[in-house]
Amino acid sequence: MQKTAGGGEIINWVVAADGPFIVKSSNGTSYTVSATNGGMTAYGVQGVAYGAGIWVIVGFGSIIATSTNGNSWSAVATNSLGVITNVANGVAYNGTNKWVVVGGGSKIATSTTGTSWSTAVTTGGISSYAYGVAYDGISRWVAVGDGTMIVTSTDNGNNWASSTTKGGISTIGYSVAYGGGTWIAVGDGNVIARSTDGIDWNSATSVGGLGQGRGVAYDGISRWVAVGNGSCIVTSTDNGNNWVAASSLGGINGYVFNVAYGNGLWVAVSGGSVKIATSTNGTDWVASTSVGGIGGNAYGVGFKKI
Repeated sequence: MQKTAGGGEIINWVVAADGPFIVKSSNGTSYTVSATNGGMTAYGVQGVAYGAGIWVIVGFGSIIATSTNGNSWSAVATNSLGVITNVANGVAYNGTNKWVVVGGGSKIATSTTGTSWSTAVTTGGISSYAYGVAYDGISRWVAVGDGTMIVTSTDNGNNWASSTTKGGISTIGYSVAYGGGTWIAVGDGNVIARSTDGIDWNSATSVGGLGQGRGVAYDGISRWVAVGNGSCIVTSTDNGNNWVAASSLGGINGYVFNVAYGNGLWVAVSGGSVKIATSTNGTDWVASTSVGGIGGNAYGVGFKKI
């Protein structure tokens, strides 16, 4: 276990789950439950991200909660939530000065602090739920959900417009990520959608047997990993055009809900008998034997990228 100068645990990974459980880890393979859960309730925490010295989790109950150490969490005051009122599903940080949260009621909210949120002016036609959001490191945000399925913003998340094409996603987009000059989105339709500009999307040539896609991430070098049902975990090294099933799943079965990469390690979270699995190459996976007591679904995973 990594320690701070004062002897405390250095938390580099946070996993969000039913319970509500928030579990944390220094190495990504062994997890313990956090001291508090920030007021999250029954169906638990849906998403997690880190930026500017704080962790932000989103879900049911308190909707948004924050932590400076990944162990003790505080709910964001109700009057500071923007208009996200029933559930928040996804959260991302742009690396400099802006957080974006997406959730129920076709709502998108933004913040510069992580603790006080404002409602986006327009949401681009997301009709009921938005599920995932990401930033390209330059100027463009992309969010996915139902209705228009893929929407984009270039004014710090205040105004959103529907993308021109959807790349074959038929009803719902669940997750989106950017890396290596390419956007990748996953959702319904047994397709993986890709784009170079976030506006015009096309379908990947092959999806490796992935059914409904629920999560996607990039390692910052050359490898993409997408997760969901069907083949559960698939991977690509050609900018997301061709995908193949992972060689071994480490016992994962059922839905895999999300995946993240950091410091040479992939971490995937699931609703099956294996709640957390890890991989050093994205294709050979090993079950974590210490998951902090998670009994239900694990939905979100975040890495402390500094």
